[in-house]
Amino acid sequence: MLRQVEILKAVQDKLKKIYPLKVYLDEVKEDFETPCFFLKLIKTAIPHNIESNKCLNDCLLIIAYLALKGTAQATDLYDIKDNVTAAFWRGLQVKDRYLYFEEVSSDTDTEEAEIVYIQLPFKYYDTDFGEKEELPKIFNIHQQEKIRETKEIHCESENPGKLTKEQVLEIMRLEKESGVFNHSEEKIEQLKGELENG
Repeated sequence: MLRQVEILKAVQDKLKKIYPLKVYLDEVKEDFETPCFFLKLIKTAIPHNIESNKCLNDCLLIIAYLALKGTAQATDLYDIKDNVTAAFWRGLQVKDRYLYFEEVSSDTDTEEAEIVYIQLPFKYYDTDFGEKEELPKIFNIHQQEKIRETKEIHCESENPGKLTKEQVLEIMRLEKESGVFNHSEEKIEQLKGELENG
């Protein structure tokens, strides 16, 4: 895995080969010596393949040259742009990787101070070789439905709404077979006794 600090260190080493100046990270806001360079790296990691922990890193490297106010000529600032562009346009070796910049663009800001901004966008794939997070698995859920067969008893009785003893016993037998009401043996015997006694 290529770390941002390793990229910034490689940029710093390359800058120092062409200009023996101090190189700071963008987060330094005070106590810096001018002229100097500032570095900033903006990285967006885009998951590419979760299974293999592979991601695409979309990066923007910003190199800022800050001159002492009132000391740099306009031609000096153009020289800085040309020399830094020439040093980086082919790319950058970082450890065992080589990063290719998509373009090198530069701009000058002379309102507050003599500043040259150089922007180098680049992309690279990387893999996190750390411990893989176990991804949740989706299981198939099987549902079994048991259909119980019910039988309808038709009764023709002289007293509608009142069942005969035989009909009640048949209903209890069917209930027991189907397990619909699941009466206990004691309950069935009790009901039989009540029917026999009238």
